[in-house]
Amino acid sequence: KTQEFIRRLRKLARRKDVEFLLDKSAGAGSHGRVWFDGPRFNAIVDKRELKSGTMRSICERLGVDPDEL
Repeated sequence: KTQEFIRRLRKLARRKDVEFLLDKSAGAGSHGRVWFDGPRFNAIVDKRELKSGTMRSICERLGVDPDEL
């Protein structure tokens, strides 16, 4: 689920001592933006299940190893 993915990203950011930001107002409808460790960001949908391929793609764009989550 998207909320679980966001929670795991937030925990990983704390462990790595890097910036994590979720801005739900930066997108249309249920979309928002997630920043992880600097200027990289990705749009994320807040209301549905994330498929594993989508999750891996978001992780890649944010520079996160999905296995660390």
